[in-house]
Amino acid sequence: MVRIAGVVLAGGRSRRMGRDKSLLRLGGERAPTLLERSLAVLRPLCAPVWVSCRTGQTFAGQCCVQDILPVSGPICGVHAALVRARAEGIPAVLVLSCDMPFMHTAMLRRLVTAAAASPPEALMTAFMAPNGWTESLAAIYRVEAVPFLEAAAAQGRLKMREAVPPERQRFEPYGAEDARVFFNLNTPQDLQRAAAHPAGSMAQAGREICRNP
Repeated sequence: MVRIAGVVLAGGRSRRMGRDKSLLRLGGERAPTLLERSLAVLRPLCAPVWVSCRTGQTFAGQCCVQDILPVSGPICGVHAALVRARAEGIPAVLVLSCDMPFMHTAMLRRLVTAAAASPPEALMTAFMAPNGWTESLAAIYRVEAVPFLEAAAAQGRLKMREAVPPERQRFEPYGAEDARVFFNLNTPQDLQRAAAHPAGSMAQAGREICRNP
């Protein structure tokens, strides 16, 4: 199996949340932040593990990879991590958004196995919901995707699933029973649901994700 670096996407401005999502905690003040939790999920599978940051942003004690592209959005973090990996001779990067509080290592291990079984021309291996929705921010990208991301950014195509050619994407399907782990926090209401009902309402939210991307 090829070496894989990991990167936690934490460079967003969290405008809908109103505060930095990466520093949120579920479970009280002694619980890890979402950033710390995401790093812990990646470390059993990846080496090294980086934090994607926007220009001028840093996280104390972490190896930060700052954006390069002159646009905004997750494509910048994925691109910068792939450029860093390419420079270090690492063929692929496992990307994880920091705002998925229920993601776990076992789920991502499935993705690593799927990527290892994908043909060499596959540049993106991502999870796919039953309705066809692709989880492009919990995915593995090969460094050969860099020029495609640069071209897409130059053309204003900033969604990852549009930046990588469809014929070079591969998918690991998941069912409703797994959808809870893909719940992501965008608003204060999302945070309240996750904190108040981590099992019940999040399981329902997972089923909703599968039906309505």
